[in-house]
Amino acid sequence: MALGLENGQVRRVRAAKVRRPGVSIVMPVRNADRYVRAAVESILAQTGITFEVIAVDDDSRDASAEELLSIRDDRLTVLSLSRKMGISRTRNIGSQHARAAWLCVFDADDLMLPETLAPYFAAVTAREDAFWGYCGLTLVDAGGAPLGARMRNPFDLLKLLQKNIIPHPMALVRRDVFVEAGGYDEDLPVGADYDLWLRLLEQGDPVFFDETCVQYRQHKGNISKTADTSARVRSLLDHRVLYPHPDPHQERRRVLLRHALLLLDAAAGRRWREVIVHGSVLMDGGVLGFELDRHISEALRALGHRREALNVALMWVEKLSRGQRLLPYESVWTLCQALSVAAELQDSRVISALLPLAERMIPALKDPNVGMATEVARDLLRRMSEPMLVN
Repeated sequence: MALGLENGQVRRVRAAKVRRPGVSIVMPVRNADRYVRAAVESILAQTGITFEVIAVDDDSRDASAEELLSIRDDRLTVLSLSRKMGISRTRNIGSQHARAAWLCVFDADDLMLPETLAPYFAAVTAREDAFWGYCGLTLVDAGGAPLGARMRNPFDLLKLLQKNIIPHPMALVRRDVFVEAGGYDEDLPVGADYDLWLRLLEQGDPVFFDETCVQYRQHKGNISKTADTSARVRSLLDHRVLYPHPDPHQERRRVLLRHALLLLDAAAGRRWREVIVHGSVLMDGGVLGFELDRHISEALRALGHRREALNVALMWVEKLSRGQRLLPYESVWTLCQALSVAAELQDSRVISALLPLAERMIPALKDPNVGMATEVARDLLRRMSEPMLVN
């Protein structure tokens, strides 16, 4: 990782004139003349917030630089690199020219949806302890046509430790924390965003803004052909948290992360008592989330504590019944776990209460496991209600 500037290799072609920007939006640009104007203009159309855009041209070989310079707006800074430095280095350079206290990362082929930046920024900065955040996005094709997919991933510590659930476009990070964390690791060929998120986790959790703010353009140029990097990046975190941190707050965070990693390893190895031990530490430390409850419920069930396992699942059933938006796999697990454990306990009252909700959700979830669990529970309830034959 490096945040120092190479002398003579970065040229400021144009400087923004906006005073006291609330957020600096950093955009690396590399051979993006087909998309970059639309990307920049989607940002400049935002209202209700003072910002600057810092576009860093990474020695493009197309007309990207010309496209940028043709945009006349006092909020736009254009930097030019004398040689290709790569996307992580380009983002770090852009962050060093930022004047605002907050950084917003954006890409030259994406679009910021209208009137989203101001409410998103307000929601993240409303919390005094917040220093980073992210939002939802929707997928479009190279021409901007919707692909019918949306990324919506509410924050879940254990989930993030297993894979990257945070979309990179439009991530918000307080600049001082970004610098303290070391910025993007320029030695990582892929997964630098995930690596940064895991380093930020050592200081605190992000704020999730539950609105779609970005159209993420999916095309051949930005679809990674590499294998999943989650395991490799996670191993960097595993190594870091083994060592105590001199800052008391970050050391407390590292302790929680150690227990979270140990819980995931224990769950993978079906060492259920260890899952309960580490889960208790995490709950005492204020960690919440679906994945923690799922692992604890499954551990309790495996250890024979079915009533306690059912109670955990029923907490998520309550969320479903109140209309809280769970992810599809969360809804599937919630209904299957509650129905199957209630069937094991032969709890006719709980089964009767669960069946209408499960039957109502079967068409939307389109998962055979919910249908099978519902049928088993319905059949058990039918048999339990039949009168016993007396000889």
